[in-house]
Amino acid sequence: MVGIMAYWEAMSSFLTTQSLDAMSYFENICDQGPTTIIHPTPWTGIGTALFVYLAKVGTLARQRALIKNLSLVGKSEEIQNQLKTDLVESARDTEAALLAFQAPSKDRVEDTGDPSTPLKHLQQLVQVYRLSALLELYRNFPALLNGQVGALSAEPAPALKILALTTAILTTIATIPQTSGVNSLLTLPLIIAGSTLQSTIKSTPRQCREGSWAILSDDIVSISSQDDVQLYWRNFVRSRLQAIRDYVGIATVSWAIEIVEKVWIRCDMQALSLPMEFVQWIDVMVDEKLEAIFG
Repeated sequence: MVGIMAYWEAMSSFLTTQSLDAMSYFENICDQGPTTIIHPTPWTGIGTALFVYLAKVGTLARQRALIKNLSLVGKSEEIQNQLKTDLVESARDTEAALLAFQAPSKDRVEDTGDPSTPLKHLQQLVQVYRLSALLELYRNFPALLNGQVGALSAEPAPALKILALTTAILTTIATIPQTSGVNSLLTLPLIIAGSTLQSTIKSTPRQCREGSWAILSDDIVSISSQDDVQLYWRNFVRSRLQAIRDYVGIATVSWAIEIVEKVWIRCDMQALSLPMEFVQWIDVMVDEKLEAIFG
């Protein structure tokens, strides 16, 4: 029952604007001890607490969009700044919880009894959702990657880190067989990661950092921003979402495909002019009236 509630809270958090206090009744779920036995569910796998954190991320993303709209209607700058500061601090707390989260060990998880969904797939699902929640958080609050407080706009410095995180998510999904029982839960992560494959993110000049690994890591991360690499992953996201649609037979997966396609169209058109701004998938979903439960 708790897993179902956490699942719906996570999915609906990207559709409605609410307060973080509305999820306070989930706190006991996140405070489970290291010896608690985990019962896999078809709604959240073995990561129910992760869905609670994802719900917080979705709520913060919606609140960020609301603050942005307040600036358009001329609300007091002082009020806006205070709201931004509070929002970033809440985002920082959620980031800390996600970074500290660990998948339960094998001895704590009951057997699924489903040969198509072994424990390994459930562990991979945990990794995908943890990274996806962090990715959505960093896209909305890129200052977290720089240790800055109060900034809401995207900066060039964390852009390639965000893209590298995207590649990690998609690589993990690629290792999960399309016949696995966890596939029905991959739609939202594919939207989050797929919509990050934007031509607005370009490689930046190598930073002047000391150490062979520091120099090499800049080169490795920059590979993710190359056009042909992004095209490869776009095709992967498209084909995987189509496979999920065929597997689960839910029409809203077609809406998910439409959202990422429209994000790509917008960012590609935007890349032809300056200045470029990152296109948020939630904005596209609302503008195109494609709101749905993607799971």
